[in-house]
Amino acid sequence: MTFANAPWGSQPEMLKADYIGLQVAWLPLLRGDMHVHKLWSRGADVLLETDATGRGNWEFDRDHRKKEGGRILPLFDRLAIDDLKLVWRDGATKDQRNIELASLRVSPSGVAPRCFSWLATGPSTSPWRLGFALSDSSGGYRFDDIAAHVGTSDLTGELILKEKAERWHIDGHLESEALDLTRLGSEGASKGPGSKAQPRVGKVFSDAPLSLAWLGGFDAEIALKIGRLVSGGFVVTDAVGKIDLQDGTFMVSPLSGSLFDGDVKGAVTIGAVHTPVALQGKLHARRIDVGKLLGAVANSTFAGGQGDFALDIRSQGNSVAALMANLSGKVGLLVGEGTAELRAAENMTTIANLLTAQLVANGDTRMKLNCLAGDLHIENGVAKVMVLLMDTERSTVRGGGRIDLGAETLHLAFKPEPKTPAMSLATPIVVTGTLTEPESSPEKLGALRRIAGVASLFVFPPAAVAGLGELGNRENACLKLAATP
Repeated sequence: MTFANAPWGSQPEMLKADYIGLQVAWLPLLRGDMHVHKLWSRGADVLLETDATGRGNWEFDRDHRKKEGGRILPLFDRLAIDDLKLVWRDGATKDQRNIELASLRVSPSGVAPRCFSWLATGPSTSPWRLGFALSDSSGGYRFDDIAAHVGTSDLTGELILKEKAERWHIDGHLESEALDLTRLGSEGASKGPGSKAQPRVGKVFSDAPLSLAWLGGFDAEIALKIGRLVSGGFVVTDAVGKIDLQDGTFMVSPLSGSLFDGDVKGAVTIGAVHTPVALQGKLHARRIDVGKLLGAVANSTFAGGQGDFALDIRSQGNSVAALMANLSGKVGLLVGEGTAELRAAENMTTIANLLTAQLVANGDTRMKLNCLAGDLHIENGVAKVMVLLMDTERSTVRGGGRIDLGAETLHLAFKPEPKTPAMSLATPIVVTGTLTEPESSPEKLGALRRIAGVASLFVFPPAAVAGLGELGNRENACLKLAATP
């Protein structure tokens, strides 16, 4: 059985199925509404798509229905659907999403009039389960008892969907014991040929176009509470926040929780419908385990200790690479006493290996870390080192230079200051190359300043040092060292 697509559609059929059984109430059709008593389906391929203006191929006579006050979506009493393949295509962004359902069951719940229980499950190759109670709610729809499970992730809560000024608005709250964004991203619906998510060879940041236009199609105010939120190597526990989406501007504020045994607070704003996409973000983490932070960022714990971290950034761009190239703001890190592992650094980048090699005596693999301080000021994608200092009982290393996030190139310099005669490494080191392939060599101080592009190399501005003191412990030893030329 086939069902024709809209004349402007990307393919002739909107629906193809091995079997469909349908029982329809005829009188509502005279009012422009469709009321389906029962619907059975097996082996269906469904295409839902919009044109460039947002009109859906399921909206047969949208203007007439708006004028007459009729429903756009049909009413269902019972559904029994097996082996469904659904394709969603966005006519404006050319994005495509593919969804497979092993089964979908809808039946009256008996709890309230016009209230139905929905239960959907995914295929065995990528299992998932979604259930909720759907009912009419003052010109909209109410979703109660939401219960979703995908792999190790779960989601529960209630949502209300209403149409306001020809826009859909979602209100409600959602809770989760565990939400793994990394696994959801890898196991989620696949992208179709309209996507261009191909990373650049030899680059860290992808130039794949960001696909956020869909956020402009509705508004939302949703309270969030997540017991364990996972994204890559980052794990936030007891996360609490609020999603506010208005006219394509997406905000999560305030956001708080525990990160790497410390406390974190922040806010994110994304202008999703702007061209280019606009981004603003603030984050302040206190008393975090720096070893765990480095393990998440660099897959190695070459240094450990308790510290404070803060960032305040803004940018615009239609890809991650463009956002990094246009990035501006500040990033600060202040760490107290801890340890550093040379063996761990050897498995990391050349930069980390150099830093720790200049801080230990020959034959040592583990050392006591007195402190670590770093402050970056970023303007139009170029991060300038305002403060970079690492200190142990045997040596101090001062750093300077800049990182071009757009070109992904390094222009950094490090100057070791041994505290004991046993330490022979006193030659400054310059690090150039790219983020993926850094290169290092010993240089004289004059050449070092020319390469790094900083005349006052290793002399840290008092304002930058004072700003690091705002992060947390003003008695940090590195603040005193940084204030001394």
